[in-house]
Amino acid sequence: MPDIIDNRKQQLAETIRHYLGLSRSAHFAVGYFYLGGFEAIASAMPGLEKLRLLIGPATGRTTAEELARGHKVRAVSYTH
Repeated sequence: MPDIIDNRKQQLAETIRHYLGLSRSAHFAVGYFYLGGFEAIASAMPGLEKLRLLIGPATGRTTAEELARGHKVRAVSYTH
């Protein structure tokens, strides 16, 4: 993987999709999390056995609402 990906010569989403296709697990730590960025790499994730995200508190309203909704759905599924 290159040291710097500037989205000019090489696109970050393209690079991540490439490596996800070669991987069984992925771990990301990001300061800013938006669903649009996640959707840009989601097509390469079906083969993963494990995905971990460590995200900072900065995001948009839509993403925060979707994360909260997903958390509630997950919590309900564990109790049944």
